[in-house]
Amino acid sequence: QQQSTTDDRLDRVIYGLCQGYRRVLRSPDTPHIFHDRDFIYMLRELRFELMNFNEVEETIIKEITPRSLLRALEDNFNGVRAEEFDKLVDNFATAVGEQCPEFHSLLTEKKQFQRNVPTILRNSMKLAPIRRRLYGRYKLIIDESEDESAVRLLFQTGILNSDPNQTAVFRMSDFPDDIDNELRNVEILSTIKLCMETGRTILMINT
Repeated sequence: QQQSTTDDRLDRVIYGLCQGYRRVLRSPDTPHIFHDRDFIYMLRELRFELMNFNEVEETIIKEITPRSLLRALEDNFNGVRAEEFDKLVDNFATAVGEQCPEFHSLLTEKKQFQRNVPTILRNSMKLAPIRRRLYGRYKLIIDESEDESAVRLLFQTGILNSDPNQTAVFRMSDFPDDIDNELRNVEILSTIKLCMETGRTILMINT
């Protein structure tokens, strides 16, 4: 009976998430920069909220909560102005709340739990290896400065480890001679694959 109740709640939450995503796509208050991949990655992240691996890899079912939904939205539907993100969260909270009323709490309590950008990035960098393999997403940071200030801040604040054995930096160029340099591209790709195999963080800078 308990498992049936859990499954029913999960079905209602998932239905609400789908409705929320549709509303976001139609909303005039949200920039049209989000796509199906963002929604899919959000669902994948929420899936991890349902699984807790112990020493023998046994799975314990937990719940998707309003707070875990907020975290998943911060990770996958961010990069817009604060007021636009608030309305995006409200769209999801309302849609899921129509199925599971406790999610309506996000409408009034989200400010208590929202993370700032450095915290979001720092949390992403601390993902356990199994989560990195199953979920890991690229993080796009738009640096409008002329001297790569954002890159320096990532290292200075400890979001990225400055040890070259932990973080590999690749500088990508838009110059035609660099784009068409097949040997260079093969070398970069090989190094990136090696970094992925050894668990190093990759920082790609478009110069």
